[in-house]
Amino acid sequence: MNSKKGRALTIRARDALSGYLFILPWLIGLFAFSLYPAVYSLRMSVSNVSAQPGGAVLTFAGLVNYNEALNVDIRFKSELLADMRFIGMSLAIVMVFSLVIAILLNGKFRFRAGFRVVFFLPVVIMSGPIILELMGRIDNFYFGDDNLLETLFEIMPTQLGQAVDFILDNLVTVMWFSGVQILIFLAGLQKISRSVYEAAEIDGAGAWESFWKITLPHMKSLILINAIYTAIEIANFSGTSSSLVYEDLAKLPALQINRMNPYIMRNMTDTVHPYSLSAAASWLYFLALAAIMLAVLLVYRVFDRGD
Repeated sequence: MNSKKGRALTIRARDALSGYLFILPWLIGLFAFSLYPAVYSLRMSVSNVSAQPGGAVLTFAGLVNYNEALNVDIRFKSELLADMRFIGMSLAIVMVFSLVIAILLNGKFRFRAGFRVVFFLPVVIMSGPIILELMGRIDNFYFGDDNLLETLFEIMPTQLGQAVDFILDNLVTVMWFSGVQILIFLAGLQKISRSVYEAAEIDGAGAWESFWKITLPHMKSLILINAIYTAIEIANFSGTSSSLVYEDLAKLPALQINRMNPYIMRNMTDTVHPYSLSAAASWLYFLALAAIMLAVLLVYRVFDRGD
């Protein structure tokens, strides 16, 4: 009995060691390159920064910069709320789209490898200049003054109409961020034994029942991982409004990729609050993103407990 317990503990310790070795490069990078800048940024957010011949001098100022961002700067809250709305609504679209495409790509058909490459291609060319050039030329789906769509939006409930309008306006942008998620879902689908589906078919279950009873339960943990990854990916994307691209070409709506990152970068050289206001805005953005992560985790816990 004791030998079995000792063997079990040894296997557990070996698995734990493998996990720590796997994340060791990330831990080294965190402590060597990221931890000090993060702490220094937090110090700057509660200080007044002044440039001196010997370098930047930080004078403690409390929550002045946070108050400046929240209550004085009229742009910060509107930009933050726009980003949070975009991230929140994009999560649902990316999760559904990625899972559906992964299920389709997991089937057997001709030229399957080529289709998989096509859906993963956006990840390969995700560099800033390329995606901004593509987004500037494609500009999602712009319907102009489509009377039919306007009529449909008028007869829809307000919330539903806003959701549909959001999807149409940002479809290309959102789908562009689905490559990694499709790959993760595809790997998870390939782990499900075919014998499970065959047993369900023998019991009379159709494709719809198999999806809800077999596929979706197996994908729950991957949905959580993809949701967190998607929110962080979109939040960290250093996009800019396409209004800069179309400024002299056409009066088309701006792409809502990310507004907070350009806002933070613009305020780094603010003459009244150099660096400090941007640091405070960065931490407020981080807290808002952490709240989204917490909401995703709570939703996952509720559904996981229900099962």
